[in-house]
Amino acid sequence: MGIPIPIDVHRDGTAHAVQFDNGASPLWRDMGNKPALSLSNGLPILLLGLLIVLVYCGEAVPSTSLRAGPALRPDGVARASRPRYFEEQGQDALATKSEGNPDGHRDSPRPESRIETTPFLLPAITSHDKPALSAVEGSVALITVGAEEQWRLAVAAPIAARIRRHDKIPILLATAPEGRGVQTVLIKQLAPALNSCIVMAQGSDGLLGQVQGRCAIHVLPAASECGQAGLLAARSFWQSTNLVVVGAVADSEAVILGSTLACHLGVPFIPISGRENPRMLSDGLEALEVKRVLFATSGGDVNGSLVAFSNWNTEVLDTEAIQKRLIGAIGGEKIRNVILFRVPDQDADREAVAWLTPYLSLMRNAAVVPCLSSDPIAAEEKVGRLIDAYSLRPRTVTILAGYDSIEMITTTYGEEPNEYEVLVEPCSRPVQGRAADVGVGRIPCRDVWAASALIARGIAGDYVLNRTAPKVLMIANPSEEYGALPLCETVSRATAGEFKNFDIHTDEFYGVPCHDQAVRTAARGSQLIIYEGHITEFSLFENPAVYPDEDNYYSEQWESGRSGDFAETASDVPDPSSAGGPTDDNSAYASFSGPGAEDAREEVQFPEDQNNPDWKTREIHDQEVFNRLFPPMDPCHLDGAPLVILQSCHSLDDSASRILAAGAIGILGSATNIHSSSGSALVKAFCDGLLYRGQTAGEALREARNYLLCVSVLKAARGHKEQAKVLRVAYGFHLWGDPESGLFGGWSRTPKLKPVSAGFAGPDKIRIAVPKRRSTTWRTSKYFLRMFPGSEVAGIVKRLKDKDIRRITPIYFFRMPMPADAAPLQYAGIRQLNDTSVRAVFLADSFKRFLYVLYFPETEEAGQHFTLQFVK
Repeated sequence: MGIPIPIDVHRDGTAHAVQFDNGASPLWRDMGNKPALSLSNGLPILLLGLLIVLVYCGEAVPSTSLRAGPALRPDGVARASRPRYFEEQGQDALATKSEGNPDGHRDSPRPESRIETTPFLLPAITSHDKPALSAVEGSVALITVGAEEQWRLAVAAPIAARIRRHDKIPILLATAPEGRGVQTVLIKQLAPALNSCIVMAQGSDGLLGQVQGRCAIHVLPAASECGQAGLLAARSFWQSTNLVVVGAVADSEAVILGSTLACHLGVPFIPISGRENPRMLSDGLEALEVKRVLFATSGGDVNGSLVAFSNWNTEVLDTEAIQKRLIGAIGGEKIRNVILFRVPDQDADREAVAWLTPYLSLMRNAAVVPCLSSDPIAAEEKVGRLIDAYSLRPRTVTILAGYDSIEMITTTYGEEPNEYEVLVEPCSRPVQGRAADVGVGRIPCRDVWAASALIARGIAGDYVLNRTAPKVLMIANPSEEYGALPLCETVSRATAGEFKNFDIHTDEFYGVPCHDQAVRTAARGSQLIIYEGHITEFSLFENPAVYPDEDNYYSEQWESGRSGDFAETASDVPDPSSAGGPTDDNSAYASFSGPGAEDAREEVQFPEDQNNPDWKTREIHDQEVFNRLFPPMDPCHLDGAPLVILQSCHSLDDSASRILAAGAIGILGSATNIHSSSGSALVKAFCDGLLYRGQTAGEALREARNYLLCVSVLKAARGHKEQAKVLRVAYGFHLWGDPESGLFGGWSRTPKLKPVSAGFAGPDKIRIAVPKRRSTTWRTSKYFLRMFPGSEVAGIVKRLKDKDIRRITPIYFFRMPMPADAAPLQYAGIRQLNDTSVRAVFLADSFKRFLYVLYFPETEEAGQHFTLQFVK
């Protein structure tokens, strides 16, 4: 068998360097598009090369010292390597000049190593020599690893960290033949920003064909043992380091945690199988000039593994010690995210996505928590213990596991006959009487290549994609075949209006089928797609059929014969004295005192028939759809890498995975039946978080959930009986995707019209300021909504005398920083000055970080001010 030689494929796909270790001139071979070079059938060439070396240098070179030549820069100039490199804490330099050759084109002297080595690739990959036409051009270094060898991801993640420290954006992608369609979409999205592609394993021929001609390609040699692969990678990107982290591949928990620690320490990770030649490991560490070794373990006897490192200062770290070092390396105050993963089973592939933990932690500055079972309660408790132990205050939690690896929590809200069972993500439930602390997102894939593509797209979306003017697509109430949703449509129009207030291009379609060509064209370039309607009418990618029997649908017209399941009596609802009207001047209706207000009969998008299939029994729950991730039958590729919001019942079923395959960074959808008024209210609150507070997807979901929690508290305080419906919507929406993904990166967040605002006016008072200008009035056939920017809705409507149209009543919601003394927590409630009615409530998170205030105004006038006071 031949000796594997690393190659560099230039942008034209032709130039490949092979060089001897003693500094002899390189032997060039035209390899065309072949991804690797072998000397198994090139004995004459090898002998000729040896002869040239002997003549040139006067010494014999062992055949095991063959290695690749200098890495090729994108402009075709080969960089020389250097004999010695700065310590890890020092700055990297470009290649030094060889003695006797001031131009430095000859290779540096051979390092004293007995293992096969590779050229120092870091300068070629991280150079900024070539002028860029835009801020993102040439900013991405793509690292590809074969999905079948998951342990290589643990080697690749610290390389990504190394590249990131040199102002390049590393995108790590696990490749597999069955994922080629998804990978093609991702490569197309990344194409303008690609600078280089690093191939860490063979079997990527299809991917190389996609990137060839777009960037320089660096193929690392295959290695027979894990330790050799780790050392070769370390020589390629460090060549000299004081410290390395080591772990045994049989201990998957230790390898994942050890690689994560290596990422944040900025040092290589060396996996070992136990079959390596100790001399090879020793020589490799000496060549790297290693002084200290951190040996990661999850427990058990490691003495046998430590024999190979007896000549080095070695420290053994268990799981708890690694987590402590990791949090110290990141900085507890900088940790925004916690990653919860299921420790992979050596005999099963379903937890393989856990190998992406080190890379995701690197890119999100995240602490990590391993989970040994599928028990969601145990997983939630482990995250809580880590947060408490290190006084962390994360904003989001990422569940890096499919639903069979870490399950959801079954929770019941309400009382008979209005009792609802809801599946809740671990860590998303607030402490009793508090607001939710974190927003939770799940990477729900079982296949590592699918999870890798989803994570990579989210990372790229934050750094290199969507740097042009953002676009939003709003699709609502597309038809009346299964019942019209006029209230939902009215709120959707108001949500679209908030984006327009920020000068964000917004395409709106009401009463238009999703498969209409104009809708599909708008979807292609959007960064946010919002759909509000029946899931059976969501035909942007295909025509799904959640319930094939149309007799299961209720008409969404009010049904007077029903028992009032979706209606509340007038006395149960806040009753503003100024109802307003469908004109631009509320004063025209100031003298009207109607018969009272009522909540809209909640427009139910699916029947409350508990015999309908439960979400846990559906296709997506057993991962079958995610295992396929086939491209849609009628492709609608999402070039804008959008977040897709599906405000529908059971919208995370059936075809949802096709949306991810088409190029989305994530989906916000439901796992239960949804009332359209509460669902549209959650979506508006979510979008307001994105716009007015610049939040990530996970944070915005947390804020929207806390808004509905406050609405539930207000309803309870006013004697409502059915606030469980609101709670079901609050917990029924889940995020598929990275909760730290942002939207509209770099876009100005200055609104044209000022929103409603609030601030502390003393230790026990909050002052609310209403702006001088309202938003546009939004109307449909049955409802209208007139509000100030940044206001919310809660499905509360007001009847107008002698009119068929009804007014949707706004409500104010604020998130405020908690005062240092947390003074509001000593109070039991909050009220408007000189008003004894219950119109305001507040909640605080358990971190004592934010205070959430909800206020339902009795009157609403431009330029008005309200003062709320805390009461005991």
